Amino acid sequence: HAMAEQIARSGTVLGQYWLKNYIPYINYMWDELAAAAWIDPSFITAEREYYLDVNIERGPNYGDTLTWPERDKPNLTGTPAHVLMDLNREKFNQFFINLMNSPTPKPTP
Repeated sequence: HAMAEQIARSGTVLGQYWLKNYIPYINYMWDELAAAAWIDPSFITAEREYYLDVNIERGPNYGDTLTWPERDKPNLTGTPAHVLMDLNREKFNQFFINLMNSPTPKPTP
């Protein structure tokens, strides 16, 4: 919540929106972490390779993920995925706060 308040103090529309919609213990930043790791892989300090499957059957378990290490993988698998296990939280937090506090870029013609 302290991060949300710090972002809201920037006065940006995005910062105000994020504070209004931030819900502690529900807003895990999965997408933000994945995007940040893509932009700067040094945010990630530990990762593992797992085989991954996603439940795409409509119902209460839709979107659930299943993972297996090499030794436990089922016979039908694809390429292993890099699963992020730990990160430099201070570095990520500062990056995210700076990004959220930045002014909205102007559209290019």
